[in-house]
Amino acid sequence: MTEGCIPGGGLMYPCSRIIILAAGGVADVVYGGDIISRTSYKIKGDIIKIEKSDQFGLELTFKKLEDGSLREEGDKSIWLKQKN
Repeated sequence: MTEGCIPGGGLMYPCSRIIILAAGGVADVVYGGDIISRTSYKIKGDIIKIEKSDQFGLELTFKKLEDGSLREEGDKSIWLKQKN
């Protein structure tokens, strides 16, 4: 399930920021570039926390909004759910 997309990532990656939340708490993250980093995530209520790992050097916290989009709590950017 892709939960974030901000246009502007170029031809190969039309979104510069993408998170894919998979079963078992595994998250694949593209954060401004073309490298996919694997890390973990936890959900508590409307909050999704992407954990910092050796491969992914950031910790991100999102709040799920009523329209299904996510707001990143650090920079307040809105990440839109990508349509399949």
